[in-house]
Amino acid sequence: MADPALGLSITKLGIATGTELLNLATCLISKKASLLEELPSRMGRVKDELEVMQGFLKQLDTRGTNEGIQEEWIQQVRKEAYHIEDILDEYLYIVGGQEVRGFCGYVKKMVKKPKTLFTMSDIGAKLKVAEDNLQQLKERRERWVQTPIGASSIEHDNLDRARFSHFVDGGDLVGFEKERKKLTELLLSLEKDLSILSAWGMGGLGKTALVSHVFEKQKGHFDCHAWISFSQSIKNDDEILRKMITELYKNDHGAPPDIPSMDTRGLKETIQTFLQKKRYLIVLDDVWNPADFGSIRELFLVKDSHEGSKIVIITQNEEVASFASEDKRMKLEHLGENEAWTLFCRWAFRNEKGHDCPAEVTEWARKIVTKCEGLPLAIVSIGDLLSLKPKTELEWKRVFNQINWLLVNDPALRHLKNTLNQSYSNLPDHLKNCFLYCSMFPEDTLISADRLVKLWIAEGFIQEKGKSTLEEVGEGHLLELTRRSMLQPMKHGHRGTVELCRMHNLVREFILSLSRKKNFHEVYRTYRRRRGSGSGSGSDSGVSNQQERETSKINATSRRLSVIECSSDLSNLSSEHLPFLRTLIAFDTSTPSSRQLPSISSKFKYLAVLDLSGLPIDTLPDAVGSLFNLRYLSLKCSKVKALPKSIRKLTNLQTLDLYSTEIKELPRWIVKLKKLRHLYAGEVTDQTFRAFNSITGPKAPEGLRKLKELQTLVAVEPCGGLVGRLGSLTQIRDLGCYGLRGERCEQLCASVSCMLLLWRLVLSARDDEKEVLRLDSWEAPPNPPTEKKLVSLNLRGRLSQGSLDSSFLRAQEGNLKELALTSCHLEVDPIPSLARFSSLTRLSLRKAYDGEQLVFTAGSFPNLQDLSISDMPRVKQVEIQERSMAKLKTLELQDMTELRDVPRGIEHLKSLPDLQVHGSSPELKQRAEEMNKRRMALQIITIHVD
Repeated sequence: MADPALGLSITKLGIATGTELLNLATCLISKKASLLEELPSRMGRVKDELEVMQGFLKQLDTRGTNEGIQEEWIQQVRKEAYHIEDILDEYLYIVGGQEVRGFCGYVKKMVKKPKTLFTMSDIGAKLKVAEDNLQQLKERRERWVQTPIGASSIEHDNLDRARFSHFVDGGDLVGFEKERKKLTELLLSLEKDLSILSAWGMGGLGKTALVSHVFEKQKGHFDCHAWISFSQSIKNDDEILRKMITELYKNDHGAPPDIPSMDTRGLKETIQTFLQKKRYLIVLDDVWNPADFGSIRELFLVKDSHEGSKIVIITQNEEVASFASEDKRMKLEHLGENEAWTLFCRWAFRNEKGHDCPAEVTEWARKIVTKCEGLPLAIVSIGDLLSLKPKTELEWKRVFNQINWLLVNDPALRHLKNTLNQSYSNLPDHLKNCFLYCSMFPEDTLISADRLVKLWIAEGFIQEKGKSTLEEVGEGHLLELTRRSMLQPMKHGHRGTVELCRMHNLVREFILSLSRKKNFHEVYRTYRRRRGSGSGSGSDSGVSNQQERETSKINATSRRLSVIECSSDLSNLSSEHLPFLRTLIAFDTSTPSSRQLPSISSKFKYLAVLDLSGLPIDTLPDAVGSLFNLRYLSLKCSKVKALPKSIRKLTNLQTLDLYSTEIKELPRWIVKLKKLRHLYAGEVTDQTFRAFNSITGPKAPEGLRKLKELQTLVAVEPCGGLVGRLGSLTQIRDLGCYGLRGERCEQLCASVSCMLLLWRLVLSARDDEKEVLRLDSWEAPPNPPTEKKLVSLNLRGRLSQGSLDSSFLRAQEGNLKELALTSCHLEVDPIPSLARFSSLTRLSLRKAYDGEQLVFTAGSFPNLQDLSISDMPRVKQVEIQERSMAKLKTLELQDMTELRDVPRGIEHLKSLPDLQVHGSSPELKQRAEEMNKRRMALQIITIHVD
C-alpha cells in the first residue's frame, strides 16, 4: 500500500522537481556552493529511491507479514520520509512562496526569501543527509529484510464461506431473513438472459455468510457452480481465471492438465467452452473495484448457456454492486437492537438453556452489544470471546472497558481485526490518508463534510483533477469513501454531496491503532486524578498513575494531534515535545482558557492545521504569525475579539474560520492573505436564532475584493465600495452578506450576477422594519453557465414588490433546491410565485407573509420534501390542493397563533408521516387531537402538538 509518509513526500518531490519550480530556484542556486548546485539532481535521486521503497512496501503489505525486523525497518523509512517532507516544505516556501492552486501549485510570481526561518544552504545540507540516510536504509534492507515466500497471511485469512459459517445457526440468519428470501427467489427465477446479482455493505455485516447460506442450499439447481474469492495476493487476471477453472472442474474429472501453463486467451476459451449449454451459478466474493469484474465480465456472455444462469457479486463498493440492476441489488444494513441482542446471546450464552443472559451480567452485556453498533462480525466475535469468560459482573465490566485494546491485541478477535484491515488495505492510495484522518474526530461524532474536506486540502491529501477544484475533488473522495462503506453518510446535500458522516466506533478504534503505528496521528487524553491519590500504593493511585502514563506516551515524531479529553494543562504540549507537529485539533472545550492553548512559538514551524474551535480563548498569540506552513486556522465559537497583526504573514493560509467569535471588524491587512480560499465570519448574538439579527457580520474592508481565490465569504457586512466590487470575486461559490441597505441593493445585485459559480447565497437586510431589499430589478447574467447554478437561497428582510419575479430568480426556476424567506412581510400570497421553483426540496417561510391564507395549488412543488411555516400571526388558513407536494416528508407549523385548523386537504399528502405543530392556538390543538383519534381513516398522519 502507499504509506502516508512516503506518499506525501513523493508527491511533493514531484512538485519540487517540476520545470517551473526548478526555473524559479535557479536564481537562488546559481553561483552558490556545489551543495546547492546538486540540489535538483539530489531531489530526483531521493524521489526515485522513495518510489522504489514504496513499491517494496506494497509488496510486503500484500504478504501481510510485517513483523519484527521488517516492521522496524518500515518505521525507520517512515521517519525519514516525514523528515524529507519537512525539508521540502521549507524548500517550496523559499522557492515558490505559496500555493497557487492548492497542493500541486507551489508557484509564486515573485521569489521572497524569509529572513529568519531557514536558508537554501540549510536545505541543501539537510537533503544531503537525508539522501545518505536513504542509502543506509537501502543497505540495511538488503542485509536484513527479505520478502516472504509462500502463501500470505492475508490469503490464509481470506474472507471465504467457512470463515463466516458462525453467522449461520440452524439454517437461520439473524436479521437477514428478508434478504435471504429475496436472494433465493432471484437465484431460482428463470430468465432469458444471464442475471447479475449483488450483495453489498460494510465489511463484517455478513454478506458472505448470507450468500454462502443460500448458495449451499440452491447450488443443486444449477448444472455447475463456482465460488471465487478475490484477494490482495492475486497479481493478475490470469490467477482469477485459473481459480475459476479449478472451481468449475472440481466435480468434473476432465479438467485440462495444462492449466498452469495456459496463457490468458487459452484460459478464457477453456472457461467459455465449459459454460456452453450449462445453467451455471458463480459467486465472486470480495470484489473491491469495478475493474476486477469488468476484466472478466465477457466470459459470462456465452450465447449457448441455459436460461437462469446467475452471477452473484459480494462487495463493499456500491459502484461494483451497480453491475446488477437496481432491483437485483441487496444492501445489507446494521442489525437493529433486538436482532443484535439475539445474535449476541446465541454466542455468548450458547451453552445456556435458551441462550438466556444471566441477570448479574445483563447491564454490561447490553453495553457491549451497544458498542458493536449492530455489526454482526463484531457481535459474534466478542460474544464468542465472552462465552469462555466467567459470568461475573467484574469480568464483563473489565472486557467492556478493554474492548478497544482487545480489538487490536487479542487473537480471539483476529477475524474482526483482519476484516477491518482488509477494508482499509483495499482502499485506493488516494483515499488512505483521507480515511486515516477521520479517526481524529471523537467517537460518535457527526463529521461535517465541509470541514473535513478543507482539512484534507490543508494537509495536502487532495490534488486537482482536470478542471475540478480541490474542494470538488475532496467532495468526490468523501463520496467514494461512503460508497465503499468505509464511512456512514448521515445527511446528503442538495447537490448530491455528503453533508454529514460518521465512522463506526470499532472501525475508528482499529484505524486509531493503525494511525499510531504509522505516526500519522495521536489522540491526547488526560484524566482527573482521583481525590486521595498520590504516591501511595492504593488502588486509586494505581489507576491514576496508569492514566498519567497513558497521557505521556505521545510519540515525539507524531505528525498530528487531536485533543479529545483534557483535564490538565495543554501548555505542556510545547514544541520541544512535538517538534514535527503538522496538525493540532482541540475537541475538548470544557477546561479553562489558560489551559487550552499550548505555547505556540516559531519552533512549531511545520504546523499546517490549527483548529481551536470552541475553546474559551480570548486572544491568539502573536507567534502564530511564524507558522509559515499554516493553511487552516479555526477560531470558531471562541471568545477572540481581534486577530493579531502577525497573521498577515501567513501567506499560505487557505481557510480562516472566525464564525461565532466576537470580532466586529475584519482588519484591512487581511488582504495580505492572497491564497485565502474560505473566510467564515459572523457573531452569533442569539443562540435561539429567533431574533432577526441573531447573526451579525463583521465589517469587511473594500480591499477584500483583491482576494481573487476566495470561494467562500460568509456572514460579513460589506463596507464602502465593496458592495459594488464583489463581482470581481469570480471564484465565489458561497456568499453571505449581512447588514445590507436598500439603496445598495442594485449594486449588490449587479455584483452577484457576475458570480457565475455561485451556488449558495444569503442576503440579510440591516433590520426587518425600515430597510427594504430592492431586488425587483435583479438581472440574470447574460450567459449563465449550464453546469454551475444557484442551489440555495436565503433572503432575510422586507422585499420590494416584484422581487420574487425578478429575471435573476426566474433564471433559477429549474435548479434552486433550497429557499428560505425570513421577515419578508409580503402582502400577496407568495406561493404562486414560489411554485415556479419546481426543483425545490426544502422551503422555509418565517414571517414571510402578512396575509390570511396560504394556498398550495394543485400539482405545485412536485419535489418538495421539507416545509416549515412559522411566525405568521395573521394566517388563518392553509390549503393544500390535490397533487400538491407529492413527496413531502416533513411539515412543521410553528407560532401560527391565528390558525384554527390543520391544513385543509392534508389528506392529499400521501407521503407525509406526521405533522409537527408548535406554539399553536387552543382550537388547533383540539382539532389536531380529534384528527389523531380517527387517524384520518384513509391516510394515517400523526399530528404532534406542543
